[in-house]
Amino acid sequence: MNPRGLPVEDASIQMVNFLARADRPLGHGLTAPSRASSRTGFDQVRVAVNGAAVQEVEVAIDGEGVRGTRMDALDAAVVELAWHGQAVFVTGWPDALQTLALRAATPADVAHL
Repeated sequence: MNPRGLPVEDASIQMVNFLARADRPLGHGLTAPSRASSRTGFDQVRVAVNGAAVQEVEVAIDGEGVRGTRMDALDAAVVELAWHGQAVFVTGWPDALQTLALRAATPADVAHL
């Protein structure tokens, strides 16, 4: 937990969130999960994540190589790296994360928000 009492993001949480949304289009077949079904799903993901091998990777952010780690489990992947003092997670299908290049948002990118 962080100082505000909220869970700290980690690979397990990233994987749970990705897998919960990845296999169904928004608005179709969505049901409110029970506390028990949520706990069971989270526990299954945590076991898979804890047993997964971690690989070192390099991700290009704004053209500079940033070293991080990658973990593949349950047919998905999570890349975690530190950038400017923040934890950055990228979660998706393994093939989509083979060549990963990120860039920081500019004021023009977020002006419409």
